[in-house]
Amino acid sequence: MWFVGAVFALATTVQAATIISNGAPDHTGTAYGANMSELLVAEDFTLAGTFDISNIRFWSLQLAAADYRGSAYWAIFDDNAGTPGSILQGNVAATVAAAATGFATGFGYAEYVFNIPVSFQLTAGTYWLALHNGAISDGTAAEMLWSNSATGGGLAGVYTDVPLAAPPIWIEVGQEGAFLLEGSAPTSEVPEPGTVILLAGGLVFGAYLRRKR
Repeated sequence: MWFVGAVFALATTVQAATIISNGAPDHTGTAYGANMSELLVAEDFTLAGTFDISNIRFWSLQLAAADYRGSAYWAIFDDNAGTPGSILQGNVAATVAAAATGFATGFGYAEYVFNIPVSFQLTAGTYWLALHNGAISDGTAAEMLWSNSATGGGLAGVYTDVPLAAPPIWIEVGQEGAFLLEGSAPTSEVPEPGTVILLAGGLVFGAYLRRKR
């Protein structure tokens, strides 16, 4: 019955969508962001089910384009009683482009948006997305902030010093970072029984004609 398996494999579909949104950047001028150059900054999120994550998007505020070091470290931590616990995914610096959004603050910072392509799966639970400007071993000063979220959700963000201590000491930021996760729920659409029979029958008939020739 290999042909039925082939039919089912062809029926699998994946559509990317926003899985988690922690809100857009806050442009009210009352809160700006957390410095992600000298610190590793983390935000929590909660999944209600299993999802395949394909993209991490976040926004920064920078005094100059050169404040971005050319790569963004990212990691997904599990939750340890309201703070990041163990690293589950990532722990790498991804080389991605910074795209200017055209927004500028009243104190001379410009806004940028980043998209980090990823590929991993998370089950239901609470996790932390952690971001840093450049390699996790580099904690030198630069004016790049993880932009504050206009709405947010869950707990306030936390930060720890870079390079990381063992174990890290997490301190509350007092605001939330703007980010979203894109991906899809693993699904497999099963064709109607009649469609399976027709397709399978066609494959069998084709095999019969080849054998007869």
